[in-house]
Amino acid sequence: MGVESIDTEYTVNTTRDHFKSGTAFHSYYDDTFSYTDTVELSVAVAAPGSREWRPRVKEWLVLICISILTMLVAFDGTMVIPFIPGLSLTFGEPLSSTLWLNTCYHLASVTGQIFFSILAEVIGHGPLLVAASVLSTVGTGVCGGSLQLSELVAGRFIQGLGGGGIVSVSLLCLPENIPDKHLIRFSSYVSRVRLAGAILGLVMGTLFYEYIAWRGAFYSSFFFCALGMLVIPFAIDLRGHRGVSSRTLLKMDWLGAVLTLLGLCSLLIGISWGGTSYPWSDWRVLTPLAVGTSSILALAVYETTWAIRPFFHKNDFRTLPVLMMYTGSFLHGFTLFYHLQNLTIYFIFVRSLPLPLTAASLASIIALALLTLTLTEKLAVLDNRRHCFWLVRVGWMLLILCTGCLVTLNSTTPTTGWILILVATGAGHGCLLSGFKKCLRPAPVPRDYGEQEERSVNPTSALLMCSLFRTMGMCLAVTVSGTLFLDRVAVELEGQSFESAQGQATGTAWASIPEDRFRSTCAASLEFLWLVLTGVASLGGVSSVFTRTVG
Repeated sequence: MGVESIDTEYTVNTTRDHFKSGTAFHSYYDDTFSYTDTVELSVAVAAPGSREWRPRVKEWLVLICISILTMLVAFDGTMVIPFIPGLSLTFGEPLSSTLWLNTCYHLASVTGQIFFSILAEVIGHGPLLVAASVLSTVGTGVCGGSLQLSELVAGRFIQGLGGGGIVSVSLLCLPENIPDKHLIRFSSYVSRVRLAGAILGLVMGTLFYEYIAWRGAFYSSFFFCALGMLVIPFAIDLRGHRGVSSRTLLKMDWLGAVLTLLGLCSLLIGISWGGTSYPWSDWRVLTPLAVGTSSILALAVYETTWAIRPFFHKNDFRTLPVLMMYTGSFLHGFTLFYHLQNLTIYFIFVRSLPLPLTAASLASIIALALLTLTLTEKLAVLDNRRHCFWLVRVGWMLLILCTGCLVTLNSTTPTTGWILILVATGAGHGCLLSGFKKCLRPAPVPRDYGEQEERSVNPTSALLMCSLFRTMGMCLAVTVSGTLFLDRVAVELEGQSFESAQGQATGTAWASIPEDRFRSTCAASLEFLWLVLTGVASLGGVSSVFTRTVG
């Protein structure tokens, strides 16, 4: 790291020390640059006889602005989950194609988080937050005006690009206004609002789809877009940075970002086509899988060897606890969306529940996660650095147990049984969300600032990386679980496709009650999927053994 400099601002009650790492791009040109390391972290140090730091109007405005925008992102991310099968029927497209509505959204979100994080170091946070909000609004308009599935997928990609930008820039705005000591606590407030947005997305999106029109579900997010755009000018500095040289722009990690997008997109295409559109041994499946794997390997070599300012800096992965935390975040995102997508299939095709009840059942998982997250934040014993990582272990144990119990679900399972499973599943997800944040404790501020040691992990960097890897997990979960389900249905029906079997079973609509054979086929296919997810959750449990408090 470079030489540390300290800027001190004197207020009435506190002395606020800003530690600016010497790795900022305008003052440091060493090859070991990390974008997320350049974020200015504020540490509030109480002056003698003064009270503890409290947020002022400016900080509350920033928090409200970020909360509204992250609620928009969560709303857009979950609203289409319950009625994706219905959209498949509306557009007359196979289910495998309709699943790209969620895949594209999360793929674009990953892209947006990377590119906007890079640009934030050059342009500034205010202009980029406005740009991300505009992109999300434009994507919403494209989705609402779509006439065919391809246009709707394009609109979802634009939505996701803006949503990813909102997430990354919001995480970068927090440390500019919140002292380092309180950063994790205030980011937890934003997480709660984001969970509330996910609940609203599931419920409101389904109600609009069921009782008004599917376009109304997308148009409803205009409310959050308008509200966010209204608050941004009062909360965020829109002036940005000036005088950016072309030399600085050229040194940005554009190639690393492109390799990430290329690798992830190629893998998703190969997995999506495998077994559904083409056999797994077909060159049209093997080629994108090979390109994706090669791109990821090339990314790893480039970031560690040639990149001047790598986005995935090796310092972010240098310790086992940090690496396991990122792995756990990826597996958690995978598990969460795997649950939501396949429980939707279970409720619609096996239980034959009405769409509003399906959405309410899915929302109960998020609601229990929100409740668990709120309660665990109130327990003082969990703030201890020696105890907080147990939340991660308890969360994974609950998810392993609940996912194993999901294997037993079929059309005759008592309602009380699957409700209890949903309650425990939501509690498990809430424990993981709370545990990962509590493990990101910033290092205590030394009394002798001249002897300050480099912290083991930048909390802002860790928050960004956890968010990025969790989104990657969600993206892969949609494609992997969808492909596995469609493949298993074809196996159970001796080569007959899901769409043809569904058409014979329901005749006109997927909301109709399927025949017994089709219901049993879906239940048997889901049983295999739950076994796979139990294995994935077990990997998460293994990673939690090595998870420790970092900072």
